[in-house]
Amino acid sequence: VLTGPSTHHTAVHVKNTWAQRCDKTVFYSTEKDVGLQTEVLDVPEGYGYLWAKTKGALSHLHHHYPDYHWYLKADDDTYVIVENLRFFLRNLDPGEPIYYGVKFRKHVKQGYMSGGGGYVLSREAVRRFVTEALKLQDQSKCASNTSRGAEDLQLGVCLESVGVAAGDSLDDDGKSRFFSHSPLALFYKLPLVNKLHWYWRYIWHHHGVGPDCCSRHLVSFHDVDPRMMWTLETLLYRLHIHRDLQPPHLNTSTSTPPPTVSFTSTTVSQPPEATSISQDQWE
Repeated sequence: VLTGPSTHHTAVHVKNTWAQRCDKTVFYSTEKDVGLQTEVLDVPEGYGYLWAKTKGALSHLHHHYPDYHWYLKADDDTYVIVENLRFFLRNLDPGEPIYYGVKFRKHVKQGYMSGGGGYVLSREAVRRFVTEALKLQDQSKCASNTSRGAEDLQLGVCLESVGVAAGDSLDDDGKSRFFSHSPLALFYKLPLVNKLHWYWRYIWHHHGVGPDCCSRHLVSFHDVDPRMMWTLETLLYRLHIHRDLQPPHLNTSTSTPPPTVSFTSTTVSQPPEATSISQDQWE
C-alpha cells in the first residue's frame, strides 16, 4: 500500500479494515510510522513522485517477499474486497507474466492498469519488472532512471516491454471487477454522468453506471475516504441478511432501486473531514 506522511492517518483505516484479510500487508512511505510499520523508501515525497515510490516498493517486495503468488498494489484510499480478489485469482497461474486491474486504453498498445483502483501482479510479472525492465538501457521502453511521471502508465510501458500481459478481469457476465472511482461515482453517476469525462476516453471496457455498473464479484473501489471505508466494512462484514425469510418472488440479484433514488444527481454534500473519525467510533 503506497502512502505518505500527510496521509498516514488515512492509511491506518486501510490497516484496520480490508488489509487485515491479506496474507501480508506492507505500507510504503518516505517517513517512519510505528503504527503502520512503514517501510521507508529513499525517494522524494509527493504525488509527482509516485513512480519512484512504485519502483521502490516492487523492488523491495521482490527481494524480501519473493515467494508470494500474487502482489496487489493499492493506495491508501483504495478499498479492496479481498475475498473476491482471491476468488478471481484462484485458478490463475502466478508463473504467467500478467497483471490485472482497471484497464485503460491510451498510450500503451496492450493497455495498462490505472493505479487508483489497485492492480494485482503475478509473481513472474514482478520478477520481470525488477530483474529485466528496470535494467533496460532504452528509457523509452522503461523509464527506470526517472523519479517523476504517472506511475500506472510508466509501469504499463515497462511491463509491456518485458512481455508482461495486461489481462482482462471481466466476470462471466462481461462486467468489471476493478474500479478507479468511488461507490458514489459508480452508483450515482458522480461525475461519470458526463460522457465527456476523461474516464470514458480511457477505460478499455465500458460499463454501466448505477445498479448495473459492476460485477457481483467486485474487487475494488478508489477515492474511498475513511468514512466510506468503514461504511463498506460494516455493510459487507458486520451485517447479516436473513435471506431465508425473503419473499419467494424477490430476486435480489435483479432488484432495482426505489423510484425515490435519483441516478442523475449532479451534486452531493461532502462528509466532514475524515480525520475526525476513528476506529473506536465504529466498534
